[in-house]
Amino acid sequence: MDRLLEIERFAEALGSAADIDALFAVVGLEVARLGFERYNYGLMSGLEGAHSGFFRGTYPTEWSERYVGRRYEADDPVIHALARTLRPFTFRDANGGPHVTKAQRLVPDEAREFGLISGCAVGVSGPGAARARFALVSSAAHDEFEKDFLRHRHEIYLIATYTHERAIELIAPARPELRVRLTPRETEVLKWAAMGKSNWEIANILSVAEPTIKEHVSNACGKFGVKTKTHAVSLAIWHGYISL
Repeated sequence: MDRLLEIERFAEALGSAADIDALFAVVGLEVARLGFERYNYGLMSGLEGAHSGFFRGTYPTEWSERYVGRRYEADDPVIHALARTLRPFTFRDANGGPHVTKAQRLVPDEAREFGLISGCAVGVSGPGAARARFALVSSAAHDEFEKDFLRHRHEIYLIATYTHERAIELIAPARPELRVRLTPRETEVLKWAAMGKSNWEIANILSVAEPTIKEHVSNACGKFGVKTKTHAVSLAIWHGYISL
């Protein structure tokens, strides 16, 4: 019963989250409460079935950049396993078996370099054509991790479901009329921000002053009617202004 009360408390906290940043702050605390090291939420397709590319979590930045840059999603055995089940499963379940190719084994092998050794994932579907994945990852050995997984797998499923439903509400509010005019520079800045770059890093990439980047971000936020860069990036991805 105590576990159900904790999940209820978590769901209420998610419902009170005013934006994406607040939402995933709640998720991070819940993941830590269960004793897991890292998490990742990825919205693979949106309400209309189009590829989203929105993700949030605590994976090492270097690994996330390599994963996206080398398009590892196509060979990730976890992604392939998500197509076969909606039940939570461990990475060892996904990475083993005769169906796993040499290219697919490369992804978890490289992930180990960043301390991403063991983990679990669960797929979430709906509303509509929306599909997402939620993963918990650890530097612990598989046997040690799987003890915690077996103890918390039902909670993990509920956490993934509640997180996804609230994320959809915040990422894709009911605003089908939304059309704004971003300048080429605003679009470029938001795309770099979507890749995890800070204002300072974007300024160096584009060879401009950091206050200029802040001005572009502020203008984009104003056009989307939101307060944070993260929210502007989410809407820019969702409505097709930028792609990753």
